[in-house]
Amino acid sequence: MNSNESSSNTLSTAIFLLALSAVVYLAAQIGMAKRGGDTMRWQLTELDSLIGKHQEQKKLTADAVIKNEDQVKQSNQLQTSYSNLFNDIIDLAKTDADAKKIVDAFGIQRQNPEGAPAAEAKPADAKAPEKK
Repeated sequence: MNSNESSSNTLSTAIFLLALSAVVYLAAQIGMAKRGGDTMRWQLTELDSLIGKHQEQKKLTADAVIKNEDQVKQSNQLQTSYSNLFNDIIDLAKTDADAKKIVDAFGIQRQNPEGAPAAEAKPADAKAPEKK
């Protein structure tokens, strides 16, 4: 019976160690799940905070656009005035030598309208390429 008891003790020890391993494994899994839950709760809190900051920033941006609308209109009017002035100087430069000097000195040019192709300057004596 001594060998039966030894065999039974060995089997009991093996089952005990296997059960202990399963308990340790399950405890580790539960701990990891808890830490994962804590991390997700922290992420949700941070997400809520970021959403709040984003909404606040969006409101501030909209307020700034409304606040600066008058300045933008004034800037557009000033740009139109300058464009008209420079166009008048360019037109005057066709007949007035002083205006021509100003246009040449400052390199004043007419801007092409948006979408219009740029005019290419061609010399008067340029020949078309010959085909061979």
